[in-house]
Amino acid sequence: MIIRKGKPCHRILMDNPIYKPDFVPLPPEMPENVMVINSLYEANACLRKLMRMISETKNNSNCLSEYNQIVVYGDCIEAYSCIAALLELGISPNNIAFVEPFPPEDNTAMRVNCFNNETVDERVQASVEKLGVRVYRRCYFQGWSQKEIRVEFLRLMTPMHVIHLPCFALFYYGIKAIDLNAFKAINECGLVYDGGLVVGPWFDTNDPYVYGAGPCVKYSRRLYAPHQVHKYYCSEDVGEALARLFLRKLDPFMTGRAELDPVTSELMQRYSSCLLSCRNSHASVTSTPRTSASLSKMRWQPVMKFESPIVQSATLPGPLHYMKLRAPGRAVPAAVSLLLPDQGHTLITDKRQNYFSLQINALHCIESITCLSWKQFSCETLTQLYGKHEAYFNNLLGRYKMNLIDDLYEYFTQTWTAALYQEPFSVLLNDIYKQGGNTVYDVVKTKYNEFYGDRKTDDKSIHETLSEAPEGVAQLDTGCKECGQNEALRHDAGTFWKAVGGDGIVYSLLSRYLNKNIVTNPQYAIPDQEFI
Repeated sequence: MIIRKGKPCHRILMDNPIYKPDFVPLPPEMPENVMVINSLYEANACLRKLMRMISETKNNSNCLSEYNQIVVYGDCIEAYSCIAALLELGISPNNIAFVEPFPPEDNTAMRVNCFNNETVDERVQASVEKLGVRVYRRCYFQGWSQKEIRVEFLRLMTPMHVIHLPCFALFYYGIKAIDLNAFKAINECGLVYDGGLVVGPWFDTNDPYVYGAGPCVKYSRRLYAPHQVHKYYCSEDVGEALARLFLRKLDPFMTGRAELDPVTSELMQRYSSCLLSCRNSHASVTSTPRTSASLSKMRWQPVMKFESPIVQSATLPGPLHYMKLRAPGRAVPAAVSLLLPDQGHTLITDKRQNYFSLQINALHCIESITCLSWKQFSCETLTQLYGKHEAYFNNLLGRYKMNLIDDLYEYFTQTWTAALYQEPFSVLLNDIYKQGGNTVYDVVKTKYNEFYGDRKTDDKSIHETLSEAPEGVAQLDTGCKECGQNEALRHDAGTFWKAVGGDGIVYSLLSRYLNKNIVTNPQYAIPDQEFI
């Protein structure tokens, strides 16, 4: 830095009352034509601002045209949804430019497209190019040139060139970071910040009156849970867990009992790790609050785990209707997950360019769903499939392997599946489990331990056993190649189910369920009176 004579550095003495050692400067004013969207409210406000800018500059030299386009920057699903919204607003595709910063500049980041599916990515990219949207690939934002309160053009960097792109308006979906005002509030209040607001296992911060939850928080390093932060789980589950915690603190029947543990057993059983399934491990009631505090410091406290799936739905350029449902936690690249052992089965249909991919795990339960269709479908209905066994859907896996299902969209919208999507269906499953499920669960658990538990055999003995067995029997013992299930285990479980009359239990309960709900849903079949 060059300092001219007579102009000393701008400094504030430490004895000055306005001196702040950890003061964060105010954020610079955002140009008028730069849109940063983080919520539905901001999206509506930015679109109204854009339409006002187009009407004001309609007859000016800086009007919206093919040489002064609306730029959408980002490599995420939100960027493609923004393009679809602009097209639906009536803006010509020739006036839209899409800048895709893929692959990421960080060499350590995973180079996986935002859909985590090559088929979906190819079709979306083809749809964008077919519409006539100008696409700049492998371009990275370096800065802009601003005139008064608006940005004139963007500076983009490619591996070989520098691009100066005229800009009428910019929709930025680049780096996701914490808002500067939020950082100022956290830092100036004395809260711990380490890439996010540092919280404990029960949403608590270093201030006993401040709690934090959501994608902006980070667990303390002493918990060793960097891959279990809230941004990898369903926000509704996180909010419900925090609400239950506050309800216990604000309940007038609990506020005077400080010695009780702050988390109820119900909360721990539903949201926390299975390591705390023992009731005595976290339900201690001591005589004094001091003893309870000392015990909480001594015992290990794992972070909460949430079970609801992650659901993403969007309207993409085309328009294409997209939905992705997967298990909670960090996303694993599809190419990597398919190489892991015992990954189950992948069911794919692609009739009339309506792509439907369904992943069944090793226990034959539906684990993930990917949909891309030209026609609309019900995301709420398909979300109900998660976690259910494929046998619920009329032996889905067997019918698929027999080539009896050519379109999963039509299969899951048939009238007989209506009962599975209703809320009272979970009550029916609980009734079946109480009357006959415990016995079946015990026999299956016993047989599973018999085949896969304490019995240890080396590869040589297994090979000799299979070679000596008759043809066909060895195939039954080897089990399914995709998920590793054993045919003998399924045979024994099915035999026992028939012996205890499991079909009769299910028929009677299902008939009562249909008879009770047939008035509200006329699509239900009329049950036989002998089973009611």
